[in-house]
Amino acid sequence: MKTKISKIATKRVTAFILAFLMLMLTVTSFNQSHFVQGITNAIFVNADDIRIIEVTEDTKLNADMDADYVYIKSGTLDLNGKTLNVTGNVYVYESAYLDMNGGQVSVGG
Repeated sequence: MKTKISKIATKRVTAFILAFLMLMLTVTSFNQSHFVQGITNAIFVNADDIRIIEVTEDTKLNADMDADYVYIKSGTLDLNGKTLNVTGNVYVYESAYLDMNGGQVSVGG
């Protein structure tokens, strides 16, 4: 009987530890996604030194920006006379637009 209780306790502790680690991973990922000055209505992810801009609604640049990858999934990314430097690729999905609006984009990918 003692052996069964210790196996059950071990499984519960293991499950608790795994749940805790998954929660910590989620919190860490959330903290790396944040809004930054210079861009509105978009998520700027800076994880492991890779800068990603993801646009899912109408978005306007308010300052020159640098990124490694840009994903315009929906809505319009309005450069608003600013410069967007992208070292990788810019992906513009079917229902999305890139509005130059007097700005410049430099794509290295």
